[in-house]
Amino acid sequence: LKPLSFINLRGVSIYKQLKIEEFLLRNTTENYLIFNYSPNISRTNIVMGFSGKRDELVNVDAVKLFNNSLSKDEMELRKVSLIRRYTGGGTVMVDNATVFVSFIMNSADSSCQPYPRDIMSWTETLYKPVFKKILHSSNNNFSLREHDYVLDEKKIGGNAQTITKNRFTHHTSFLWNFNAEKMSFLQMPKKRPAYRGDRPHTDFITGLHDKISSVDVFEKELHEEIQRHYQVTYHPHNSGIYEQYLEQLQLVDSNGKALFTPRTVIESLD
Repeated sequence: LKPLSFINLRGVSIYKQLKIEEFLLRNTTENYLIFNYSPNISRTNIVMGFSGKRDELVNVDAVKLFNNSLSKDEMELRKVSLIRRYTGGGTVMVDNATVFVSFIMNSADSSCQPYPRDIMSWTETLYKPVFKKILHSSNNNFSLREHDYVLDEKKIGGNAQTITKNRFTHHTSFLWNFNAEKMSFLQMPKKRPAYRGDRPHTDFITGLHDKISSVDVFEKELHEEIQRHYQVTYHPHNSGIYEQYLEQLQLVDSNGKALFTPRTVIESLD
């Protein structure tokens, strides 16, 4: 079996996680699965694909109105930020009720071709037995529909990817729960899956909080499934590996220039 590091990044913001992912993709040759559920982080972020058009995807006025309503003390904890990530794909609203799962892989070490549909089909085969075990009801059917993971006709996870010469990232934001009011920060995209039709966000998505017993159970069963395919080394959230990656992200050359410049950035809403 090929080696893979299963890393729990609980307590790490999605902005920092995305930069770490990008570093691991471009500067290592190892396989990783990153799992992050951080209910203690209260910030909400809109995460947009690298080539996304902000004004077509984000209700900028609604975000500004919300941010301007916050007091100085609230700004640090509740301000909504816009992140442009290093991968393609659509725009998602993420907060402390989002579960992030990311595969960063050598193409040769996955049982799929390095093309978007093939990668998504490969991940579906990994997730299907996991959800079959953990869903409370056998009436809920997990599947890949176009670019989304769904239970029946409702989206539970959005996917994005980037593919390099020999490696790829496939990452997912699973909805543990969602705040319907915050969904107003997203525009109805012009290009959307056929199965969605014209349904607004609140009619198109559903959370996992009432369908599985806990996020810990999800992580445990995913870990066990991955062990069937890879030689897994597990790194808990307090293992110190995050601090190691953070140090590498901050390395500079003799002239003070950063050795690694991520494409993931916080973008202005002005």
